[in-house]
Amino acid sequence: FASQIRTQKFLINGKYDETFPYNTDAKPLIKLLRDPKKIVTYDGGHIPTVEFYAPTVNDWFNDTLGKVLR
Repeated sequence: FASQIRTQKFLINGKYDETFPYNTDAKPLIKLLRDPKKIVTYDGGHIPTVEFYAPTVNDWFNDTLGKVLR
């Protein structure tokens, strides 16, 4: 059903992910997904570090939904 998702999509995948390998799992999924989509890869395994993950996700939220006003 991946090709039927119409909303924005954001995927983060490690280049050396042992659970969902990039070439055999992530890449075929990415091809099935419609735009708009954003894919980010990082040099690591299945779980990214918080130092990478938090700013990456926050930036995507800001770009997609707009910055939070304080």
